[in-house]
Amino acid sequence: MNKINNYLKTGYETIDREHRIWIASVNSIIEALEKEKGKDELRKNILFLILFTIKHFSAEEDTMLTHNYSEYSTHKNYHEKFKMTLLGLAHQLQKKDSSEGFTDNVVFNIRDWMIYHINNHDFKMAAYIK
Repeated sequence: MNKINNYLKTGYETIDREHRIWIASVNSIIEALEKEKGKDELRKNILFLILFTIKHFSAEEDTMLTHNYSEYSTHKNYHEKFKMTLLGLAHQLQKKDSSEGFTDNVVFNIRDWMIYHINNHDFKMAAYIK
């Protein structure tokens, strides 16, 4: 899933470009876990994901405000909850070694959330903006 699949393209190129980076960062975390690259590599990748997510969400939220998107508050709330999930993941890594449960957390709580969010909420936002 390194390339953004057609079903994940919103048609709004700025957002799609950031989604490709976003998904690639999660794939880097999964690869680091699968290849057992160690905690330092995981920390680096998770820090990048957190910082990029904050940047990406901020850009999306600015776009929604610029276009008076009617579901701005709801969409922003999803973003806030996801940022908390990411911080929890970083905390989990800090407290203990990565494990199968940690990998499952990344896959199910991070990657799958992203795919769902793009397919549902970001598609609606992009359609509204167009």
